[in-house]
Amino acid sequence: MAAQLELKKQQEKIAEQRAEQLKRKKEEEQRRNIISRYGEYYGALIIKKKLVPGMSQAMVNEVWSKDFFDCSISTSSGRRIEVWTLNNDKMQIKIASEANKADKSGETAVAAMLLMNFLGSTSLSSVPNMLVFMNDKLTDIYK
Repeated sequence: MAAQLELKKQQEKIAEQRAEQLKRKKEEEQRRNIISRYGEYYGALIIKKKLVPGMSQAMVNEVWSKDFFDCSISTSSGRRIEVWTLNNDKMQIKIASEANKADKSGETAVAAMLLMNFLGSTSLSSVPNMLVFMNDKLTDIYK
């Protein structure tokens, strides 16, 4: 009986190690993919979840989903200006939807929504309130 218990523990440990290796491999693959698409400079910033002026909308979307924002577009002096304004409701719905895809029971989605509401604005302080793009390039970041 004790031998079976020990064997089961070893099998669980091996399974955990494999899962961790798979996770690291996937993260490294994503890192290489980001850097190959956006270059070393912007790729490193995207991986760190940092925004800087000069990034394209596609780069920003890698850090913060455009689905979290209300977007408006205008043209002034031949320049296309797009403003993304954070919409907390959209963000919560998108995060809950993604959590629900991972866990069909819906428990993870409910937990994510409750956690976001509990933590409030303090945990979301890194999410920009507004992003301004001119001709597809990020020009201003408002927190």
